[in-house]
Amino acid sequence: VEDGLLPVIIYIHGGGYLYGVVDDSERYLGYLASQGFAVMAMNYRLLPYNDMQGIIQDIYASLHWLAAYGPKRGFDLTRVCVNGDSAGGHLTELVTCISMQEELQKIYGVEALPYTIRATALSCPTSEMDQLYLVGGPETESGQGTCKAYMEMFLGEQGAAAPWAKYM
Repeated sequence: VEDGLLPVIIYIHGGGYLYGVVDDSERYLGYLASQGFAVMAMNYRLLPYNDMQGIIQDIYASLHWLAAYGPKRGFDLTRVCVNGDSAGGHLTELVTCISMQEELQKIYGVEALPYTIRATALSCPTSEMDQLYLVGGPETESGQGTCKAYMEMFLGEQGAAAPWAKYM
């Protein structure tokens, strides 16, 4: 690499939003680094001790840290891919959407990134939040069972009044 900077992969771990740490993916992240990528991953506060806005703010704090310190450590912030699996796949989708829309940045209470996410890579993302782990068959109404419990945790103390309620 001429300028000494490597393309960047940012990894968001999965774990059903309730468990998991980035250390669980150490081999995967090491493999990516061995292939010539600068790799950054982070932990975030999990449900039920946090809500969706808090999770996004934790991830954005890491993304802003990368902006401040990444180039000094060999990260090329003109070539950034965010990737994640399961819950991390969903958070990858959400973080990328938020990075492109000022309205969503305000709703989630985060500052715009000084770099552009150029690509995403998702593995088994949880994409349909209103269908998450429904109890019963197709006739089960949305909002019942585990889905209802997750939605309550995502919305936190504000419940349905949370500004991010329709943007998860």
